[in-house]
Formats: sequence, C-alpha cells, structure tokens
Amino acid sequence: MSDDWYPAVSAHALAVLEYAGALDLVARNATSDLGAEAVRDLMPDVDDDRISTGLRPVAEMMSMISGDEGWGLPVIPDLREPLRRLRVEGSVW
Repeated sequence: MSDDWYPAVSAHALAVLEYAGALDLVARNATSDLGAEAVRDLMPDVDDDRISTGLRPVAEMMSMISGDEGWGLPVIPDLREPLRRLRVEGSVW
C-alpha cells in the first residue's frame, strides 16, 4: 500500500456495514486460497485512479458474463497438416 493511503471508512462504520462478512461472502467464490486472502485484505478507498484501475477488470468480467459480443474465444487453427509435415519418420506422437 502506498504512503498516501489512509482509511476511508472508520472501523465502526465497517463493523456496522458488516464489511468483513461481505468480504467473506466474496472470498468463498475465490478459486484459490491466495485469491480469497486478497479479497479479505481489501479496504475501502477514495482515490479515483486506484478505484478506476481496480474496477477495470471487474467491468471486463461483467462484459464477458453478460454475453457482450466484445469478447470470445479465438479461433483455434487446425494444426494437423503442419504437424504431419513436421513428423519425423519412426517417431510416436
């Protein structure tokens, strides 16, 4: 955390909002222990740049989940012919 960070919300407000419990709910969906730990370490922020940077991947994931046409799996080329040409006689693949 940078030196200019400061608590944006008091500990009392976080307790009233049950912030730790909300983070636990999100952390349960993490695909790794490290991810869950990162979620539980999150704190509110008031810096516009950090907030925008943090929300960018969230917006990208929301776009993918909602089915927007902006993202899709790339076409996977058929490599059978190039691999056939590269095959060394007597090798097994």
